[in-house]
Amino acid sequence: MRPFQAIARTSFREFIRDRSVLACAFVAVALMALSFVFGAMSFSEKQRLLSHFGLSAIHMSGVAIVALLGAFHLHRELERQTLLLILARPIGRGEFLIGKFFGVFGLLFLFWLLLGALLFALLLFSWPLGHFVNVMYGILMEWSILLAFAMFLSTAVRGSIAALVTIGFFLVGNGIEEIGFFGRKYQKPVYIYLSETLDMVMPNLYRFNWRSVYFLENGVASSHTIWVTFHGLAWIVLFLTLAIITFRRKDLV
Repeated sequence: MRPFQAIARTSFREFIRDRSVLACAFVAVALMALSFVFGAMSFSEKQRLLSHFGLSAIHMSGVAIVALLGAFHLHRELERQTLLLILARPIGRGEFLIGKFFGVFGLLFLFWLLLGALLFALLLFSWPLGHFVNVMYGILMEWSILLAFAMFLSTAVRGSIAALVTIGFFLVGNGIEEIGFFGRKYQKPVYIYLSETLDMVMPNLYRFNWRSVYFLENGVASSHTIWVTFHGLAWIVLFLTLAIITFRRKDLV
């Protein structure tokens, strides 16, 4: 087994017992359960409401996990001195970071799989499975980009700052299209220019936003799915590369 695989497996086992992860899962399930409060609604309205609440709950809970684990874990390892013990072995810093990334990603994937299956069951299989998986895939890709970005930040700044900047990055990334729409609607060139500039220098997370009944009913075009996959992977590779470069130059003592 390669060193980064061992680190990923060990990290996954550690993360799965983390109380913050369990809290995020509980919140997601609780928000899904809220839809059943509206018992007087018609069946179709119940399904639409549950789809909206459920997808939003899963999405936001995963973002919280990314901000907590991706931003704080490296500094936690430094405080406990376990990082120095690991790097004293024949393990490179790059392998360590990649292992940690896949450890958190493995947890996110399990979280995504279990809560996605629960939501699909609660929806009573109302939507085509392929369409539902496509919508959920957009959520997973967005988490992965945010995780790579959070880990990059954690190699350069303190965990609290990294978490806050990651949340800001998430909000701006999802608001790029809204900024452009506002500029075009009210004919504000500065907002149009800002939207286009942000779209060039950071990932446009809105492209992964398929969390609506429209996409559950009609699905996502395969060409669009392939394009955003390469778009997302390019940003993930870039952020992880920057993280490795920064981490190799970091003074750990």
